[in-house]
Amino acid sequence: MTLQEEGGPALTCGTIGQAEQKDAQDQFNKGFQDGFTSGKKLCGMALQQGLQGLVPLDPNYQKGFTAGSNAAIAQFC
Repeated sequence: MTLQEEGGPALTCGTIGQAEQKDAQDQFNKGFQDGFTSGKKLCGMALQQGLQGLVPLDPNYQKGFTAGSNAAIAQFC
């Protein structure tokens, strides 16, 4: 959908589904980066402890964290 105010620039809007998909991807990416950093530092020791005791996390963040930590362990440990 494109909106344009008279004489103004055109603005393109996405759908709710696109916004949710972007949020899910952002959560996964953030989790991946955090997991990769933790995995690199800890080399597999107590990675899951880092997730325990926190506020319930977004499932996409948890998936990203696990994928990132596994990638770091595979690469550095």
